[in-house]
Amino acid sequence: MSEIVAGGRPITPSALHHQRVPPDPEAALRAIQMGDAVRARAIAAGIMARMALAAPDPRVQALLAFDLICRARRLVWPAGEGARTEIQAQAAIGETLLRGADSGELHETFLRFWDHLARRADRSRRPAHPAVDLARVHIRKHYVSKLSLADIAQVAQVSRNYLSHLFRKHCGVTVVGFIHQIRMKQAVRLMTRSDVKVAEVARRVGYTTYRDFHRNFVRLHDAPPRRYRLSRMASETAGPE
Repeated sequence: MSEIVAGGRPITPSALHHQRVPPDPEAALRAIQMGDAVRARAIAAGIMARMALAAPDPRVQALLAFDLICRARRLVWPAGEGARTEIQAQAAIGETLLRGADSGELHETFLRFWDHLARRADRSRRPAHPAVDLARVHIRKHYVSKLSLADIAQVAQVSRNYLSHLFRKHCGVTVVGFIHQIRMKQAVRLMTRSDVKVAEVARRVGYTTYRDFHRNFVRLHDAPPRRYRLSRMASETAGPE
C-alpha cells in the first residue's frame, strides 16, 4: 500500500494491523478493468460501507480508499501520466480524502473519485456493436418488467445466441447478469435514499420473489440487503472517535 501524509502525519499500512479489513477489493478492480461502471460502483460502495464498521477511524478508512483508487488508476491509465504528474495526482487525492470530517464525507469523496475512474473505463470499452447499445437501452428502460433474452434479442435485431456472444465480448457479462446489475443499482438507490421496506424494494426493481432478489444482491454486494442498508446508514452517521 502507499502512504498518505497530511499535516506532517503519515498514515501507513501498520495502522491496519489490528483492524478487520473488509473483503478483498479485487472484484471491484476487475469490474473497472472490464469497463463495468455499474458493478464497479456497487462493489466499491459495499466495501466502503463495511469499512465504516470494520475500521471506525476515518484516517484508516482514508488509507484503504486511497490504495484502492491508486490501484484503479493504474488499470485505467496503464502507461501512467509520467512519474512526477502521477505522484502529484496521488498526493492531491490523498489530501482530499483526508479532509473528510467523518466516514460519511469520506465515503462521498471516495465515490466521486471512483465514479470518475469507472466512467472513464466504461467509455474506453463502449460497445462497438449497435445491437448491444439497443439491448442496453431497452433493459434500462424496462428493467422493472419481465425481460427475456428472446424479447431483448428481437429489439436488438439479432439472434439470442449472437446477442449473448456480443454481451460477453463487449460488456464482460451475460445479458441476464446485466439486467441484475441495473436492478441492483436501482435497489441500492431506493434503500439508501428512502425508508421503503426491502421486500418492497425488490418488487419495485422487477423481482417477483424476494428469494431471487436476496440471492442476486448478496452475489453483487457480498452482503444481505438489510445488513447492507444498515452498513450504509452507519457509514453516513459515524464520526471520528
